[in-house]
Amino acid sequence: MGDTAQELKDKWEIVDVVNRYTTALDSRDWDMLANTFTPDGSADFEGLAGVGTLETPQAVVDLCSGALQNLTATQHLQGNYVVELNGDTATAVCNLQANHFADGCPGGNNFVVWATYRDEFVRTAQGWRIKHRRLIPISTGGNQNLFNEAAELAGRAAPTPAA
Repeated sequence: MGDTAQELKDKWEIVDVVNRYTTALDSRDWDMLANTFTPDGSADFEGLAGVGTLETPQAVVDLCSGALQNLTATQHLQGNYVVELNGDTATAVCNLQANHFADGCPGGNNFVVWATYRDEFVRTAQGWRIKHRRLIPISTGGNQNLFNEAAELAGRAAPTPAA
């Protein structure tokens, strides 16, 4: 049996939140990024050196803004969304290709991450929000040292990488 109109609307709104998350990264809109989470939302970026569980939306913003501040641009592409609804909670999974660019780096100007996002969502008074985000890396390509080289070119300390 097919989804009801409300279920289709809920699924669309959840995919919209997932897309706003990466749009916020690419546009460096840190308020938008924080607003994709519940106030007690958290994230776990597996496989990123030195990054454990981020216990608050502000911790996610701090990590991402610090990691991306030295880059020329980023482009996060997502697809293959699967959303499972359960009343006022939901899970969502999608694939990610995160492209990072920094001009003039000795090891090359780009670094790419292929990964999967696994999210837990909650319906709030403001709409659907991420309760917990888990990034599961699959592979990487390009300049593995891009974040450090871009920071050095900008005269800053090396950041902790983000997706």
